[in-house]
Amino acid sequence: MLISIGQLDDQGYNVHFGAGQWKVVKRSMVIAKGKKQGTLYMAETTAGDANTVANGLSLSKLWNQRLGHMSEKGMKMLVAKGKLPDLKKVESEFCEPCVYGKKKRVSFAKTGRVPKAQKLELIHSDVFGPTRVESLGGSRFYVTFIDDATHKVKCLKSDNGGEYISTEFMDYCAERGIRMIKTVPRTPQQNGVAERMNRTLNE
Repeated sequence: MLISIGQLDDQGYNVHFGAGQWKVVKRSMVIAKGKKQGTLYMAETTAGDANTVANGLSLSKLWNQRLGHMSEKGMKMLVAKGKLPDLKKVESEFCEPCVYGKKKRVSFAKTGRVPKAQKLELIHSDVFGPTRVESLGGSRFYVTFIDDATHKVKCLKSDNGGEYISTEFMDYCAERGIRMIKTVPRTPQQNGVAERMNRTLNE
């Protein structure tokens, strides 16, 4: 396999030579490397992953993409069970889709909050939508209600979304003795249980 330094440079890769070794780097990630043999620099690769290196991907990153950007922990579990052909070790590499797809706001310190003991003593709720994919019934919005004690409504905790502050809904809760708690605007951390469920449902 021949590697064109010019084409690598055109694609934004940096190629380093020195001390009898070479490596291709992009965004602080080593894409390929090898050692000098005679007058040639050889790539450290096997026949199974030659195409991967040629396309600028490590086996770890290739499998990460194939598995829909699975977590590193999940990939290591599959490797341990021998479910990923040719992949012997999961390497920690920068993956832009993983970073942007799973980023979230910094959580508040887990202090001062005591889980409720009685069923229906506190319900967490949030509305999510529109989703990227419609449900089987054609819906693109959903609402979650999570009991703090059982996770399966004496008090309903939600953000300040319009769906929760309408007169009709507030009257409905008042008639049934349901107390409502609102979070501080633009602070999803205070409604973390419901927000986390939104993330889980979309992953």
